[in-house]
Amino acid sequence: SEFMTIFTYKGKSQFTDPYFLASRIGLYIIAGLLIDSLYATSKANGATPQGLIIVIAVIFITVFITAIITIIYIPGLIIDKPVFIRESNDGCYRTISYVCANFLIEAIGVACSAIAYTCVLYWAIAGMNPTAGAFFFFMFTQFVYSLTACAVTLSMAAPLPSLEVSIGAVAVYALLNVAIMGFLSEVPVWWGWACFISYMRWAFGAFMINQFRDTRIDLCGGVKDPWSVDQILGLAANLDDIESQPDLNINNIVCGIVAIPTKGTNAIFEATCPGLAGVVGNPPNIQLLNTSFGCNENVLKLAGTPMDVNAIYDNLGTAILSFFPQGYNYASARKFIDYDKWWCIGFLACIFAAFFVAYWFTSKLSIRLVKR
Repeated sequence: SEFMTIFTYKGKSQFTDPYFLASRIGLYIIAGLLIDSLYATSKANGATPQGLIIVIAVIFITVFITAIITIIYIPGLIIDKPVFIRESNDGCYRTISYVCANFLIEAIGVACSAIAYTCVLYWAIAGMNPTAGAFFFFMFTQFVYSLTACAVTLSMAAPLPSLEVSIGAVAVYALLNVAIMGFLSEVPVWWGWACFISYMRWAFGAFMINQFRDTRIDLCGGVKDPWSVDQILGLAANLDDIESQPDLNINNIVCGIVAIPTKGTNAIFEATCPGLAGVVGNPPNIQLLNTSFGCNENVLKLAGTPMDVNAIYDNLGTAILSFFPQGYNYASARKFIDYDKWWCIGFLACIFAAFFVAYWFTSKLSIRLVKR
């Protein structure tokens, strides 16, 4: 058939070409190693607020760099275009046969790159979800997302006349998707509609849900010296004179704040108002706090029953998924906590199908543009 003839002939030449293999697979291995060299750390260092930030940052980098790397598909597309147009005009094959064969070749490279990138990256980043299911879902998401990014790039570049214009168009579209994926900031209302067809947003959602849904995040297990209540109050009282404060270590500050709800009232009284225990009692008289001092129910809750730190760690994933995508307008009203990771994959697959069809039509368009 036309498809098998093109696939066999072109696939054999591509997969025996070291430059093709280096650009389709080797580049992802290098990207993974580069990220490892920047963010790989020990398990103890991963159990810190900074380690949590790194995990989210690595997910964002993965989404961004995968889209950018697909630009390397454009030169081959532009170089092959004259041959494709000439052979199509001569009736050698139909456009759909060429498109499917060409994309299958790229899909094989994408599968290999997704496996290689995930194996190089995943276990080197402390704090990544350590279950086997999460690892393989990350790999699968990377594969589906890479296929979609490839379809986006090929569909946009196919009808354009030059390498420069094609690269520029794909780069601008990728930049738009970075802006609306929900990681950086709230998307303006007039761009909200684009969020629902953003391939980066759904990939980001699948990665984030896979990482944080129903997981326990050890936020402070690797922090040796969290700030005391007194130090935190000292910072709050001197925000107008930050230079007078000691080194502002984010790990120590965040873990000190997280530890406050877990402390008993005796420890809080001693660090803030030692004489208060003689007035309200130790443990405090909840009825007295409520009737005489008019304390709100949250203060009464903390005074009566300190939180368990494990309960906090068990709910951090829910809190993170309730924060992304950022914003509160209609484009971000539903947070990732409201989605299932397979829904995100399904939306991503729909976007892939749409852009694959677009690749077919833009390839046909490229023939008509030359005829004119």
